[in-house]
Amino acid sequence: MTSTRERGFYFQDKAYTCVRADRNSIYCKCGTHGLILVKTALYVIVATYNDSMYPSVCVEAVEKLAVYLKEKGK
Repeated sequence: MTSTRERGFYFQDKAYTCVRADRNSIYCKCGTHGLILVKTALYVIVATYNDSMYPSVCVEAVEKLAVYLKEKGK
């Protein structure tokens, strides 16, 4: 996590700055675009948002999906 915070994250030829990283999730930003990664038991959910979306809505949707999958053991 420390290296992700320091170096950032590359996804689809864009360099994202890490805004937050913890045990299960990484939040990154590149200008008005963003990238959210959340780990469950079996999956890594990858979501992006752009300038026409609210980042908080994207974060909430991804986190809720992760909670649902974790409850199902996935």
